[in-house]
Amino acid sequence: CTYGRVEIIVNDGSGRKSVILDSLTKGLFLNPIDWHLMNFLEDSVLAVHASEKYDIEDYFYNEP
Repeated sequence: CTYGRVEIIVNDGSGRKSVILDSLTKGLFLNPIDWHLMNFLEDSVLAVHASEKYDIEDYFYNEP
């Protein structure tokens, strides 16, 4: 998170966990199978690096 705080809720199929990103020194790697939800807790800026271009067909929106 380059500014502010973002909570990422991740479900990798074995359960849910919550990660708070609140500094430039923290990062999170998500596997393609991981379901996630981003909660922007304040005015925040989140930098995202991806291996592929966005394709709406690659995403599922209901938590497993």
